[in-house]
Amino acid sequence: MAVPSLDLELPPFRPELTNVLGQADCTGASFAIYSMTNSVSEARINEIAAIPQGEWEEFDMNTKCIKPAVPTANFAGKTLKDIVDAHISMDKELEPREGGALAAGWWPHVFIVVVNENIEDHGLLLVYGFEPLSGSDDEQDEGAIGPREPTMGKFFFKPEDMCNILSGIALSGDDLDYLHETYDMDRESASEAEDDEVEEEEDDDVD
Repeated sequence: MAVPSLDLELPPFRPELTNVLGQADCTGASFAIYSMTNSVSEARINEIAAIPQGEWEEFDMNTKCIKPAVPTANFAGKTLKDIVDAHISMDKELEPREGGALAAGWWPHVFIVVVNENIEDHGLLLVYGFEPLSGSDDEQDEGAIGPREPTMGKFFFKPEDMCNILSGIALSGDDLDYLHETYDMDRESASEAEDDEVEEEEDDDVD
């Protein structure tokens, strides 16, 4: 599990996280990666960032899928709230594009945090700000998966799922709440716990 001493508490939703989405095209943007532990070197951060690149390029993407955050990716001794603040403040490198919206260099509302040297064991955390599309309650109710109110979310995921998650955001427009439910590496243990609870209740009824 992740190091218990790390402060992974999320702040309340910050609209600055999603404001860029309404004014820029993020399709070719990179996802930022941060680290909350000194046991992960800068070289290792770059290795982790390169994990999904091969699959990414199979989608004809000629950009870097993940890059270390600037001006620094090292937030050892800091909190997750500090990283959210830094990510909001980071220059998203918005550039004019002929005949269209601005092109963003960084995804503004989603980033990755390394919290454990062993990335296979709760070492990678996806953090996101979710703001539902505007519209009536009826429109949001129909087929809606995610919450109606803006919110912050996070979940641990497996390294091999990295490209599926990020391409789902960048290329397929997948709902972040759906990705959370699908790729949260703790979902299986939570599901097993629920099944055990149901079985216990059924046993009690039989007795």
